[in-house]
Amino acid sequence: MELLTDRLRLIPFTEETVNEYLHGEEIGPHIQMFVKELKYDPSLLGWGVWLVLDKKTKTVLGDIGFKGKPDAENQVEVGYGIRSFAQNNGITDRIVYVYLSSVLRKVINAQSA
Repeated sequence: MELLTDRLRLIPFTEETVNEYLHGEEIGPHIQMFVKELKYDPSLLGWGVWLVLDKKTKTVLGDIGFKGKPDAENQVEVGYGIRSFAQNNGITDRIVYVYLSSVLRKVINAQSA
């Protein structure tokens, strides 16, 4: 499972993702909590934190994700964090657009089925 653009690769955080891409870097508590919860509830995959990478260099640019599955009113909250060196070049807008449009397509397709 991944989302791709010409410059970006978004992949959901899992324990394997942390080990493969973060190479011992300190990770935020929201990522630690999500990876732990994912072990107990695999259906959370895709509804939590996603790693944002530069497609060419594989540099970690930040993360984006929902703060859990939709609530009883089908609402979700989106959060993201972009590393300072990757800011101010339009990449954040692109990340949010790609992430949300992908999810909206899935919701629309599910409702149409």
